[in-house]
Order: sequence, then structure tokens, then C-alpha cells
Amino acid sequence: MTYLDADHSVTFQPDEVEELHWLLGQLEDWLLHASDEVVDELGEFVNHHYPRGAVLHVIDTLGRYSVELRRRGEGQQP
Repeated sequence: MTYLDADHSVTFQPDEVEELHWLLGQLEDWLLHASDEVVDELGEFVNHHYPRGAVLHVIDTLGRYSVELRRRGEGQQP
């Protein structure tokens, strides 16, 4: 994960971190259970050359950031 320098950092309150963690987790879970039609449509929107791979990348990224937000919200280092 790339970390922003001090000039470009963003500060969140603990409740905001928890809310973002929850939201990313919900999106990840929804995509994991989405119908083929939904996955295909998102894939075409994200990358029409490799739609399924693009959706898998989106799901993976949502999961990684959700875990990272949880970790940081609990005060753990990356």
C-alpha cells in the first residue's frame, strides 16, 4: 500500500474509519454475491478489455483497504 506524504495526508475520526471499513466490507461482500449480470456490467464499466479480471481486482482492493482501515482504526501499524 502506498502511503501519502504529510502534504497529502487525510485525517479521519475513529468513527469515520469504522464507517469506511464497514462500507468497503459491505461493497466487497455484495460484489462477491452479485449476479453474473451485475458483475459483467461492472466489468465492462471498469475495463472492457478484461472485465472479469477488473471486477476481481475491485473486489480484492475493497477487501485489502477494508482490512487496512480496521488495522489502523485499532492503532496497528501497516
